[in-house]
Amino acid sequence: MKKFTFFVLLAAAAVALTFAAGRLPDYEAESETLISAADSSEFTAKEKTEQTASEASSAASSTASKADSTQASTESDAVFLPEFASPSRYYYDRLSENEKKAYDRILEKIITMPEKIRIPHLEREELNNVFTALRYDNPLLFFVGSKCKVSTAGFFSYFQADYTMSYEEYLAAVKEIEAKADSLLSSLTDPEDEWLCEYELHNAIINSCKYNSYSEHDSSVYGVLCLENASCEGYSKTMKYLLDRLGIEAYVLAGVATDVDGKSDLHMWNIVKINGEYSHLDVTWDDPSGDDDTLLYTYFNLTDSEICLDHSDWSFDFDCLSGQNNYYRVKGLYFDSFSEAEKDIIAATIAESLDSGNKSADFRFSSREAFSQANDRLFDGQEIYPLLKAAAQACSVPIKTNSVEYSSNDLFLIITVIPKPQEV
Repeated sequence: MKKFTFFVLLAAAAVALTFAAGRLPDYEAESETLISAADSSEFTAKEKTEQTASEASSAASSTASKADSTQASTESDAVFLPEFASPSRYYYDRLSENEKKAYDRILEKIITMPEKIRIPHLEREELNNVFTALRYDNPLLFFVGSKCKVSTAGFFSYFQADYTMSYEEYLAAVKEIEAKADSLLSSLTDPEDEWLCEYELHNAIINSCKYNSYSEHDSSVYGVLCLENASCEGYSKTMKYLLDRLGIEAYVLAGVATDVDGKSDLHMWNIVKINGEYSHLDVTWDDPSGDDDTLLYTYFNLTDSEICLDHSDWSFDFDCLSGQNNYYRVKGLYFDSFSEAEKDIIAATIAESLDSGNKSADFRFSSREAFSQANDRLFDGQEIYPLLKAAAQACSVPIKTNSVEYSSNDLFLIITVIPKPQEV
């Protein structure tokens, strides 16, 4: 699901119009019973042949590791085995022992895309738990479709998945993903600074990718990094993949999001652990729509009580209670009041944002009273114009000082100022 924000100029000010659209694929699991014992024995031999290539690979290896991973096939040909298993497996940890055995078996064998994989017997609900955990834990498992089933033949049960591409296509896609990720991660200012890494990755994803819930591979890392079109599932899985590569704990979270018109839809976002604290991160809803390239930070590291203003029914609780890593708090743009001191900070922030290549500056208030006072004084009282003049004098980007666009987010108490460029 995607939240879109548009800024419409009204005289010297603007208002934000918001709507939502999108989809989150359902994962379907089914089971069936096959009576033929001959089919079982024939498949057992076939499975052993098809799976030989991955017998020695470790499915639990970290995606951060770049060690070569090859294994001899039945014809002694070397094959490339991507290290696609995530080091942060929240959903795996919540499976039963029997479900974990099935998860491990599937993850070990599925790289060669066999027709069937022998697993412990699973009931329908158990299969659904395992399949969801596999898809949510491992962003590089994008060659597996949204449907699976378990068939029973004699004494054995077999997992069957739909594959969205061939083995060769997947290998090529993973190499392309890794090249894009390597370039992006190597450009980070300080890989040891968790908050800064999250911030820069958030911006990089938004700047390079456009929201599209009906494009090819829209729910995958490949869609974001290589095709630059993706849905909320693609955004969140890409953030998890990149943070996995950095050794920063991150997960995807499925739930429901509701727009300002009251329309609700399935949605996916992230849980991140930054500097020891869990927070909600929704990169999709921070991505502006259409031709608008104004970066948003509304959903950058929120607490449970903050995200629940328009997100609900998420799958698991992570106790996101601390707001210390929220964008506005870290940047010093979280105000308890609106006074001369805050006005000075706003002017300086506008200048700094423009010099940094951004087209807007935003700030958040801790109370509705302070938020309303700032709105009234800045725009109705026109106190924004002296601040624009101060910003224009302090930055190298020419802007108009008698006209401005802005957006007021009444839900999160955020004001976004978008200076208009001065015609040269």
